[in-house]
Amino acid sequence: MGKKITLQDIAKIAGVSSATVHKALNNSSGVSPAKRAEIQEIALSLNYIPASRNENVKKLLVVLFPAPLDTDQCFYQFIWKGIEKREDELFGSSLSFVNVTFDGTTSDQLRKLDQIYAVYGSSISALLTIIWNEDQYIDTLQKFLDMGTKIYTISTYAPKCGTCGTIMTNPYKVGRLAAEYLGTILDGFCRILLVGTRRDVLNHANVVRGFFDQMSSTDPRIQILEIYESKKYPEQLEQALEDMLTKFSDIKGIYADNARSTAQVINVLRRHRPTCEEERIFVIGSELFEQSVKALEDGIIDAIIDQDAVQLAYDAISMTFNDLMLGLSPEKITYLYCSLYLANNVPDIKYDEDEQKHTKLINNQFMIDAKKAGVDIS
Repeated sequence: MGKKITLQDIAKIAGVSSATVHKALNNSSGVSPAKRAEIQEIALSLNYIPASRNENVKKLLVVLFPAPLDTDQCFYQFIWKGIEKREDELFGSSLSFVNVTFDGTTSDQLRKLDQIYAVYGSSISALLTIIWNEDQYIDTLQKFLDMGTKIYTISTYAPKCGTCGTIMTNPYKVGRLAAEYLGTILDGFCRILLVGTRRDVLNHANVVRGFFDQMSSTDPRIQILEIYESKKYPEQLEQALEDMLTKFSDIKGIYADNARSTAQVINVLRRHRPTCEEERIFVIGSELFEQSVKALEDGIIDAIIDQDAVQLAYDAISMTFNDLMLGLSPEKITYLYCSLYLANNVPDIKYDEDEQKHTKLINNQFMIDAKKAGVDIS
């Protein structure tokens, strides 16, 4: 652990008195808006934890995301890395963490939410999770809202569920970026496959809308065909993709808009790699993970749009801490930048070697607490 940051440290950097820093961090009068914002920014950058709150106010944050297993490993291992990195930095603060995984399906997530409610009840100060089709979550999450729990999300915006803040990349701009790349390198009068989640998920609907809007401007001669994935039956996507590639000889581009579908597209293309340049298919995948980086290096795919899951999760934990412990209310949506990677600018990535062991470690505290509470979470 590094040196504990004090009010005096912040005051020295800001060029003000400790009393002014105290007022700024507690939203008291007597500090100009500009100076208040400057002082708060300094405090956040130094990971400052107010001593009085650290000693007297105890709060619980429950974090719920898919386990980094199978195809969910492609994205969620990095979400958990970002969560754990920020939680380690906040060790010793008044905010305690309970991390819980589910199998990536909405049904199992709702089941875990019911278990979390049964184990912790009104002691939960906040919940950080992901919400896809928000209509399916409203009733379950209302129980948390009714007892004063704050709800935050990563990667998905769910205003119907009463969320306080969201950290995400802008899905509409992500879709436009993918279409801009493909539309620029393809020579019209061809087909592109857009592969991913169904449009009933708000985030995906905005990606698709951005993709179509941009392509209509970049090259309206290109026809876009959509293929949807199924979490329950993942093999159906690969079969549908193979059927499309067999049926249409003029498919020249593919955009896989999430990590799972990217992995499946790679599997198919490794089996059906074009034998000549005229049959080449330009492919954009989503998220940097071991399989996608290898495919980029091998020329199976041409580009990857990455939203930096580690940073998303890191900033989301910071958002909840700043709100709960520092009283700094977040924006409803905070957008982070995404990056477009080609073979020559891919950063080094560290991957989990034992996802099963990691998943057990994530759930340790929840299992202990459930046993004490007499709640069956098997």
